[in-house]
Amino acid sequence: FQEKRDLHRGQKQWLEESVMAMIHRKIDIQAKVEKVYGYIENPCNLTSWMQGFKTIRNVRGIGEGTRYKSLWDMAGVCLRSEFRNIEDVTNEQIVLKSKGGIESLWSFRFENHKEVTTLDLDIDYRIPVSIKRKMPMEILLKRNEQDMDVALRKLKEQLESK
Repeated sequence: FQEKRDLHRGQKQWLEESVMAMIHRKIDIQAKVEKVYGYIENPCNLTSWMQGFKTIRNVRGIGEGTRYKSLWDMAGVCLRSEFRNIEDVTNEQIVLKSKGGIESLWSFRFENHKEVTTLDLDIDYRIPVSIKRKMPMEILLKRNEQDMDVALRKLKEQLESK
């Protein structure tokens, strides 16, 4: 019983010391919605466009309920997380939730405009204490936003060239 209480206290302290952050981006991609949605839905594609993702492994399932483990780098700190697809509406929306090294909620919304897809992305994430201590928060947040801009440009280039 004492171990559970200590664990709860440790989680509470972690939550109090960590920082919530959010990134919102919107981008038009010259590709049909089926292509954009299908590419993003497949977790094995993450390492080809998403800044910081090093490996994706143990992919289980397809669509809603898909689970996989990731290793990614934020500010030089390697984070191991498990992702789960918690909502998947074909060609409309994908919502991913992660736990472990970093807790996050990723919401991809797809707007179909014939040959163009507007991707609307919201990411809510909790910055772990280990990263918070590594660099000033405003620099880290700006860096994460810049990394996301690079990632979305890469995604756009990849999907428009195929």
